[in-house]
Amino acid sequence: MNNTKNYIFLLFTLLILAKLAHGQESIDNEMERMGLSKNLFSVSKTAENETIVQPNNNIIKGELYLNNTSANTLISFEGVTFENNVLIQGTKFSKDIYFIGSNFQKEAIFYDCEFFGNVYFIGATFNGGVSFLRSHFNNEVTFRESIFKTDANFSETTFKNKTNFSLASFLGKVDFSYSTFLSRSVDFSSSMFYNSIIFYKTKMPNEINFDGVSIEKEIDFTSIGNHVEDDKCLINLYGTTIDKIRLNYQQIKLQFEPKLSFDQISNIYYMLLKKQKNDGFTKSYELLDLDYQKIYYFKGIEKKYLYWINKIWWNFGYNKERIFLHALWMFSLFFIINYIGFEYFVNHVYVVNNLKEAIEKNRKKYIITKFKVKMLPAVFYYTSLIFFGLNLNIDNFNFSRPFGVAYIFAIYLSGLVCIAYMFNYIISI
Repeated sequence: MNNTKNYIFLLFTLLILAKLAHGQESIDNEMERMGLSKNLFSVSKTAENETIVQPNNNIIKGELYLNNTSANTLISFEGVTFENNVLIQGTKFSKDIYFIGSNFQKEAIFYDCEFFGNVYFIGATFNGGVSFLRSHFNNEVTFRESIFKTDANFSETTFKNKTNFSLASFLGKVDFSYSTFLSRSVDFSSSMFYNSIIFYKTKMPNEINFDGVSIEKEIDFTSIGNHVEDDKCLINLYGTTIDKIRLNYQQIKLQFEPKLSFDQISNIYYMLLKKQKNDGFTKSYELLDLDYQKIYYFKGIEKKYLYWINKIWWNFGYNKERIFLHALWMFSLFFIINYIGFEYFVNHVYVVNNLKEAIEKNRKKYIITKFKVKMLPAVFYYTSLIFFGLNLNIDNFNFSRPFGVAYIFAIYLSGLVCIAYMFNYIISI
């Protein structure tokens, strides 16, 4: 019986050892397949019992080269200094990869790479050129607090999830041309751009956080696209060097944090309107100004009725031709009212003697139906006399009919306002 137990225990032990050996062999094969030397890299377990590959030393002197391979384990280069080039091309990373606090002394090239896990370049320093040309970040990626001392190339790169460049410093040129942000937002807050940044044909996310960004050279957003068709991209520009921002407000809309006061918001609009005017963006300036008018009347002076009056009347001066339409419908309305009460108004409110005589003459001459038709030109003349008249004869009023007098003055004042606006429109053409 004891021999049987010993035999079972021995067999069980051998199975465990075989499994461990097979697991180690699989990891060794994985590292060998990736091109990572067992002398330079080791395998360990995380607190969550996941396999992680990391270098034995914090300094990698030789060139790190990965080409058309795949990594199925976590990889950590945290706090590592790369004294030579890092050349990674066509490689797929299935798990998270960490470059937290890493220092790239020379070039860092990540061409055509596919990142399926999270990618962490927090506090990394790129002393040489860095490129992520045609790479795909399928999960979160962060370059928070990283320093790019020379040019950074992110052209044709795809960011599918949350993307963070906050507190980063870009000393060289940054190229995002033809890149695509499929994430909801990209965060550049408190970053510093000492050179040009290119957003040519870049498909932007729903939101861009440019809060507190420092800019030395002008950033041009005019050639961007949105990954959602006909949807504007929201941008936060508070604390940013706005006179270095060039944008088209047909593609972008301002976004503000709730904590900002009305004065702070107004200041951003004022500076951006000034920049739009200097850039000669007429339509963009108009859309931005209309946006500000809504903020002004709804959050500033809290007179919403004034907003709607200006909006409907002539769209704050951007659709002055509306004045003619308003004049036409007001005149038509007064004409109809005057037609209904013509005899009353002429005889008892605002008396026009020649019209009074014409009414008496035609009433005797025509039957009621024909009389009404014959009076149409007279009603038109009477309405025009008041609506387009520059002055009214005070002696013609019968002030014992105050409501009627008020109505006549309403016609006169409405016409006076329309004439003033139409005159303004004509001289502004």
